[in-house]
Amino acid sequence: MTLCLAYDPQGRIESLSGLLSPAVDEPEPEIASSGIDRLLRLFFEGSPLSMFIKDLAGRYLLINAQAERLFSASNQLVQGQPVDAFYPAELAAAVHADDSLVLQSDETVRHEWLIPAGAEQRWFAATKFAIRDGAGRPVGIGGIDADIHE
Repeated sequence: MTLCLAYDPQGRIESLSGLLSPAVDEPEPEIASSGIDRLLRLFFEGSPLSMFIKDLAGRYLLINAQAERLFSASNQLVQGQPVDAFYPAELAAAVHADDSLVLQSDETVRHEWLIPAGAEQRWFAATKFAIRDGAGRPVGIGGIDADIHE
């Protein structure tokens, strides 16, 4: 899968598009007629998991609707903000360390975190990975967080 981000003049993400390589020669008619970009956006927004993309400095570029609920903030308000703006200092420092590890290694990082969610704290299983360009260079950080609180 290849992701392309388009930015507005203020440096915020204006659009997200992608290219999925189908496993068969011909895509299903519904996929071909609706477009891969639209499917990618629907997948991202409709996911029951919190999903995000960060830049190399760890600032949020894009979050999905589930992450908006977690942050109690819209994607527009979160864009360009570091994790420090949303989490206590100790948790933010640990998240930054994970971001650095993801960018310096070629490995996916998984952790379970107790994260503030509104007036309560909830356990999340977090998975982070480097988003790489065609030459293998990191261009961002992708993440998926699943609420595992019982």
